[in-house]
Amino acid sequence: MQLRKAHQLLRGLLESPQEYEEHLQLHSSSLIMSAVYDYETAPRDDPFVTIINKTLVILLELVQPQLTAILGTFPFILSLPTWFPGMSFKGRAALSRQYAAKWLSEPFQYVQERMKSGASAPSMVSDALEKWQNEDESGEMTAAIRETAATVFLGASETTTSTLKIFVLAMVLHPEVQERAWLSIQSVIGTTRLPNFDDRASLPYIDAVLRETLRWYPAIPTGNGSYYIPAFERADPPQAFHAQLILKMCIMDITYPKQRSLTDDTCSIAFGFGRRFCIGKHVADASLWSSMALMLAVFKFSKQKDDKGADIDFEPRWFSGLATHPLPFPCVITPRHEGMDMGKLDDLIAARI
Repeated sequence: MQLRKAHQLLRGLLESPQEYEEHLQLHSSSLIMSAVYDYETAPRDDPFVTIINKTLVILLELVQPQLTAILGTFPFILSLPTWFPGMSFKGRAALSRQYAAKWLSEPFQYVQERMKSGASAPSMVSDALEKWQNEDESGEMTAAIRETAATVFLGASETTTSTLKIFVLAMVLHPEVQERAWLSIQSVIGTTRLPNFDDRASLPYIDAVLRETLRWYPAIPTGNGSYYIPAFERADPPQAFHAQLILKMCIMDITYPKQRSLTDDTCSIAFGFGRRFCIGKHVADASLWSSMALMLAVFKFSKQKDDKGADIDFEPRWFSGLATHPLPFPCVITPRHEGMDMGKLDDLIAARI
């Protein structure tokens, strides 16, 4: 399913590369909708994705750090009427609750109806409902499943989209990393097919790019206090992209007796650690790897150029809310293969080892 969704992402980027942000958002949404609800999203204007994204837009506005800090410090503000100056966010919150009610109920009802008709396929919701259907007289477990499914979408879709946007930005700003990644794919895969999960062990540099993307600008930054780092211990600026260093660190790890791999926690703590690590880590890791590997195999991400053919430099700007992601930036996406069209892309997708 993850590869199939990544193939759909490639088609979208080939058809309308200027809409890359929308394609990345749809890719993330369709992945989680399939895994949680066994629902196939439409390429455009999907009714479920539309209502969820409307909710997310408002929610992300309301959970920005500056607003939550003010409300946490002065809780009496919540008692002020909506018409009071500066209280417009309360009206947005009420609208968000209306959208959220549909978000909770409509995809869940879709699964229930398919289960009644015998048309349902494995998914998080259908599996859970089948497990508890004879032990849930009060309906409490059904409500918990419904609410958990909505929470999973919130946690997975926005973070995956943000990470993919960060990845594209990193490739635009660091073409030497992108070129090495593409060459590594070519040396293993060739030019007649696309990477798949069987190739992952043979493509350690792609894993290094993934891990460094998570370190370079985390979609969910977690503060661990203030630390003073002496000057002699400082390395390159944090904006540098150290995929090669990550690769060396992970290769060192797999020489240990435990045979750690590139997907182990030793390479990244972006998913948290201990009892409260992200329970969607393995799904997210595979989704990110497949989409990054396939995008690198097919496309080149570049800066826009001026009338003289020189790169147009820009300073990335960031949105900080529930998840951090770059604001729209100039990006040119071109196929790596000469004469690439939808037919040739479909041939690549259909090709096997």
